[in-house]
Amino acid sequence: MATRRIDLTRITEEPQRLPVRDVVRELVDLLGRKTVAYLAGLNSVREVTSWLTPDGTAPRDSREAVLRSALQAARMIADLESRDSAAAWFVGTNATFDFESPASILRERGTEGRAPVLRAARSFVVGAFAAELAREKIAGHEQ
Repeated sequence: MATRRIDLTRITEEPQRLPVRDVVRELVDLLGRKTVAYLAGLNSVREVTSWLTPDGTAPRDSREAVLRSALQAARMIADLESRDSAAAWFVGTNATFDFESPASILRERGTEGRAPVLRAARSFVVGAFAAELAREKIAGHEQ
């Protein structure tokens, strides 16, 4: 059985200490500019592009907090599943949110959406990990 390790510092603490440009850069890498713009409450990617440049603007404080929490959730899923899973999870419908996407929860609820989205990401990862363990156990019995 493959053992996976979770780096809690990387997932929970590091996103809170990173410079905001690094947070945005990694989110763009994981989720894409359009999703980052959507999370930030923007209607275009132009401002996200500005956030990435050394002399560009920075997100508003309330949106910065949302982006930091989004990075926590994205890292959690990407580290234990895949980047594609993280990107799909953010934009896909989610039963936890009455079939709204986690991205729309963060966009609409702002800082109030952070805790529910992080709980939902944790639940997703726990469920995926449990399913993987069950598959491995079944495969072990079939040999």
